[in-house]
Amino acid sequence: MAIFGTRLERRRSIWASRVCHLHQSGHAQLDQIWIEYNGPLTMEPDPAACLNSLTSHLLSTGASEEVHLSMIPLEHASSILTMPYSRILQRVTGWQRDLQLIRDNGGTVLSAFSSNTRQQIKRSLQRYVELHGKQCLVEAKDKFEAVSWLEQAAHWHQDRWPDSGFSNEEFVLFHRKLILRTFSEGGTRIFRVTFGDHTIGYFYFLTDGMRVYFYLQAIEPPVHKHLKPGLVGHAMLMQHFLDEGAQCYDFMGGDSQYKRQLADKASEFVVVRVHNGALKYRVEDWIRRLRDAARSVFP
Repeated sequence: MAIFGTRLERRRSIWASRVCHLHQSGHAQLDQIWIEYNGPLTMEPDPAACLNSLTSHLLSTGASEEVHLSMIPLEHASSILTMPYSRILQRVTGWQRDLQLIRDNGGTVLSAFSSNTRQQIKRSLQRYVELHGKQCLVEAKDKFEAVSWLEQAAHWHQDRWPDSGFSNEEFVLFHRKLILRTFSEGGTRIFRVTFGDHTIGYFYFLTDGMRVYFYLQAIEPPVHKHLKPGLVGHAMLMQHFLDEGAQCYDFMGGDSQYKRQLADKASEFVVVRVHNGALKYRVEDWIRRLRDAARSVFP
C-alpha cells in the first residue's frame, strides 16, 4: 500500500507534466514535512519489487507521466533504476551508531568515539559545568510539555536554519498533532539538556521498537569555540538510549560534521525520477546528457 499525491507541474514554463509523488503532495510547503526511509507498506520482505510494480502501474496506465520517489533507501531503489527512463535526482547520506555493538563490547558511548571527539566532549562538559552547574538530561513528562518544548525550540532552530520548518505553519501543525497522538505510546520523545538552570538544547526523536530516529535539534549558539552543545547533547542521549536497551541511534539523512564524528555507519537515500518515455522527456534527457558531457570537458 502506498499513497501518491498527483498534480500538474509546469516544467521550465515549456510544458506541464502529470507527476505522482510517493507519500508527498508535490507542494513544497506541505512536503517540507520530510519523509525519510520512504516506501510502501508491505507484508512481503521485498519493498524494492513493490516499488517497481507500483511505478510501472502508474506509468503504464497513464495515471502519471512521471513518478518521483523521494528519500528511499538506495538498496530499495535497485530495481527501479533498471527501468527505462529512470535516474537519480539527489543523493543524501544517512548516519547511524550501532548501540548494540557498544553493549556487546561492554563499553560506554564515550569510549566508542575517537580520541579527538572524546576530548572535545569532555572539555565542553567541563566548561559548561564551570559556567552553569551540574549537567542534566530531562525528558518531557507528558505530551503537553513536549509540545511546549517543541515551540520553545523554534527560535534557536530558525536562527540556525534559514529554511527552518518552524517558519512553515503546516510543518508546526503536523508535528504538534503527531506528538499529541503518539507521545503517550512512546512514538515521539523530546529531551532538554541543561546545566544548572541553563538549557543548551532540545532534541526531538521518533522511535520504532529498539531503534531511535533523531529528527530535529535546536541548540543554543555556543559563545566559545570549545563549547559543543550538539556533541554534548547527543553523547548524553546516546548513553541514555544505550542504558534503555535501544539497538540503534539513527541520525537519518543529512551530512554534518557532528554526525560523521558520532556515527559508525553510513547509508544512502536517493530521490528517483521515472518518466514514461514520451518524446518531450527523451529530448530533455538528451539535452541533459549533452550538458553533463560539456561540463566534464569544460568544468
